[in-house]
Amino acid sequence: MHHFSQDYYALKILLIEPFYAGSHRQWADQWKKRSKHEITLWTLPGRHWKWRMHGAAVSMARRYQQKKPLVDLIVASDFLDIATFKGLSGCQVPILAYFHENQFSYPWSKTDTDVKDRRDRRYMWINYTSVLTADAVWFNSRYNRDSMFNALPGFMQAFPDDREINLEPLKRKTSIIPVGLDLLPRPNSVKKETPDIPVLVWNHRWEYDKNPELFFTTLFEFQQEKVPFKLIVLGSHTLTYPPIFDQVKIKLANHLLHFGPVESRSEYWAMLEKGTILPVTNNQDFFGISVLEGIAAGLVPILPKGLAYDEHLDSNKFPYLFYQEKSSFKTCLHYILSTLPSLDLASFAYRYDWERVLQDYDEKVEALIK
Repeated sequence: MHHFSQDYYALKILLIEPFYAGSHRQWADQWKKRSKHEITLWTLPGRHWKWRMHGAAVSMARRYQQKKPLVDLIVASDFLDIATFKGLSGCQVPILAYFHENQFSYPWSKTDTDVKDRRDRRYMWINYTSVLTADAVWFNSRYNRDSMFNALPGFMQAFPDDREINLEPLKRKTSIIPVGLDLLPRPNSVKKETPDIPVLVWNHRWEYDKNPELFFTTLFEFQQEKVPFKLIVLGSHTLTYPPIFDQVKIKLANHLLHFGPVESRSEYWAMLEKGTILPVTNNQDFFGISVLEGIAAGLVPILPKGLAYDEHLDSNKFPYLFYQEKSSFKTCLHYILSTLPSLDLASFAYRYDWERVLQDYDEKVEALIK
C-alpha cells in the first residue's frame, strides 16, 4: 500500500497491451502493481501477433468510445496501431508509446511467407506511424531505438514517391526507459562456489529467434569431444517449437539436471541459482529480461555483440564474455568452460530492478501531462 501527501495527485493512466503475454504482460502487471499512479489495463490475449497489430486498434477504439474513460494519459505497447486508434477513438489525451521491440529489426521466421511475398513491410509501417502520432515514445534500449531509426531511411526507399522523412523531430520525442525487472532481494554477494562440473542454463522462450540450434549443436559437439558439463533447460513454449529441443531431451539426457518450464517464479529462481554459465545465442534481444535474470542469479553470461547486451555489460571491460560472429560462439564458450571465471556481475542486473526504475517511470509520465 502506497501512502502519499495530501497534495499529491495520482494520474489516471490507461495502459493498452494488445499482446498480453510473456515480457509484455510481466511489464504491464508490475508497473500497475507498484506505481503510485492509478493504472487500468486493457488487454487482449498474447497470440496472433500480426492480427493484434492490425485489429487491436479497431477493437480498443470501439471500447474507448463506449466506456469514455476519464484518464490523464494512455500508454500503449508497440502492438497497438496508434494512428488508427487515435483516428477512430477520437481520443484527446496524450498517448505514450512503449516499444518492447520494433519490426524493423525483429528477425523473421524462415517459414513465414510474408517476407517472400513482400508483405512484411506493413508491420514496420504500423510501428512508424505509431511513432509519428504518439505524443512521446519510450524504447527499452538504445539498441531498440537506434535499430529502428537507422532502418527507416532505407525502408522509405521502397516506396515510389513522397518519401520525405524527417527523423530529428521524431528522435526528440523518444526516451530510453529500461524494462523494470522483478528480481529477488539483492544478496550480499552472488559469487558462486566453482562446481566440479559447470552447469549451463537455457532460460529463454523456445523459439527460432533465440537460435537454439547454435546453442544445442555446440553442446552436441562438446559431448562428442568429452567436454564435461551439466545442463538446465528452462523457458516457456507453445505447442509448436523448434524440433531440436526434442533431440536435446534424448541426446543430452545424461547431462540434464532439468528440462522444461517450471510452475512458479520461486522454482525458476532456484533453478537459475543451480547454474554457473549462461551461454546466449539469441538472434535478437531488444532488452534481454531472461539474460539479466540469469546475471542477477550469479550466472556468467556469454553474449553476442551488437544487441542490447552491450548496454548492460561493458564489452571493453569483459571482452571474453562477448563473441562477434556465430562461428566464434563455441570458442568463447569453451574458454569460459575451461577457465570458469568467478565474477559477481549481479549489480549490472539489479540496477534495472523495479525498486530502482519505478520513480523514473512515475516522474516521467507526470512530466508528459504538465
